[in-house]
Amino acid sequence: MPKIYRPNIKNQPVAGGLTRATVESVANSAIQSNSSTHITIIPHAYDSVGTGDWQYRIDNLSWSYFNYNNDNVGDGDSITYKANLSVGTWTCRIILKKADYCGILGVYWSGTKQGEVDCYAAVDEPNAIVNYTITVTSDSAGWDDLKLQLDGKNASASDYAVELKCISLWKTS
Repeated sequence: MPKIYRPNIKNQPVAGGLTRATVESVANSAIQSNSSTHITIIPHAYDSVGTGDWQYRIDNLSWSYFNYNNDNVGDGDSITYKANLSVGTWTCRIILKKADYCGILGVYWSGTKQGEVDCYAAVDEPNAIVNYTITVTSDSAGWDDLKLQLDGKNASASDYAVELKCISLWKTS
């Protein structure tokens, strides 16, 4: 079973009063939850970086105690994950941070844009949940690319950052 790197502070409390040991147990269980109808992707388990300087960062306010973000931010920064999706409709849920320095995140499956979310928020939302619908056709079924890309920013945002916490996919039909 793959393990997630964590500093050696297992019993210190994190967000929501959970201990580090509990968070690590839940995260490691999520890695094993892959099936034909549900896939959970830990953000630092990417396939490739298109552009940008992406890094793992400890975040005390995150439900998972970590996030993965583009550090030297820029419009067009992208990161790609591999997923094996069957034909049908899938819900893609991303847990991320919304803040005054965050850009607009585009979600692409097999090269086709599925939607975007403005990650700007005047007041920090450390564990915002966004959902997209992904339609998988016979041409895009199987192992393919799930790409997340910064596609501009809100006029009020100060930068193009994104802080990813978790990516999950559920087959809905």
